[in-house]
Amino acid sequence: MASPPLTFLVHRGKEYTLRHYFRTWGAAVADRVAVRDYPGVDAIGGSFAKRLERRLKSLRTGTLSLRTAPPAGSPFAFTDLEILRDRELPLVARLADRLQEAGTRILNHPARSLTRFELLRALRDAGINSFGVERGGPGTSPSRWPVYVRDDRSHDDGSMSELFHGPDDLSSYFSELRRKGIDPRARSLVEYAGAPGDDGLFRKYAALRLGDAIVACHIFFGHDWMVKHSEVFNESTAREELDYVETNPHEEVLRHAFEIAGIEYGRADYGVVDGRVEIWEINTNPYLIRPEYTRQEERREVLRAFAERFNAAIEDFVR
Repeated sequence: MASPPLTFLVHRGKEYTLRHYFRTWGAAVADRVAVRDYPGVDAIGGSFAKRLERRLKSLRTGTLSLRTAPPAGSPFAFTDLEILRDRELPLVARLADRLQEAGTRILNHPARSLTRFELLRALRDAGINSFGVERGGPGTSPSRWPVYVRDDRSHDDGSMSELFHGPDDLSSYFSELRRKGIDPRARSLVEYAGAPGDDGLFRKYAALRLGDAIVACHIFFGHDWMVKHSEVFNESTAREELDYVETNPHEEVLRHAFEIAGIEYGRADYGVVDGRVEIWEINTNPYLIRPEYTRQEERREVLRAFAERFNAAIEDFVR
């Protein structure tokens, strides 16, 4: 008898990160997973606290009522924790508690999973990261420059500022936020830790955790310090990226970081500076393989290598 699938709970409107993958590269394991909205969730940006609270009151057992209920015993991965509001997180944690009381295995329990700001603080305290992070606002004084400012609850391209090399530019940026009605204290002030390689390219590494497995995903190469997507494709970068996926060289330190974060499903984005891993964030609902990456012929072997390893991790987890 087949084991129940792993059910990913996502914020409504964010399911595309998973569904595309399991229709394409992950089709071989699509029957081993399910993707469901959090109960009562409105569209992205809308509060669902009241709906979720009513749904929690209606739960008489530990089971979860969804439009299409997953099989009994299905483990759950709670995702999108970093975009939930302060009022919503405790309610989602109660939902996880209800499921655990019914004997359900939970990945990323919201009560123990660290979100972006708390994670960076913890990684610095643990000696994994060299850089610090502070809350934004007047009087904030980083211990080193340059710094950048980041929205605590967004993955959008505009969620990060440029680099600031001194207090005057930073103060002007905070003033502009206040002019727009944005509280700077809702932003993180992050000390920059990065450097290009000998070839002048910046690299963004990424690796996923699923249960006990750490799977190397990709290296993105770019000419600027902020690398969102890979900009450089050639024979040399393809070899380097494939070697990274196949050897997974930073598995040990990444496992330690995920344990500190209390995150059993998510993707760590990081750099390597002078041989040291510097982790920038852990995304609990990452895009696995974007559709446009499939058209990058230079990287197809890399995508295949990642998909093989991640699909195997899915199979091992639900076995």
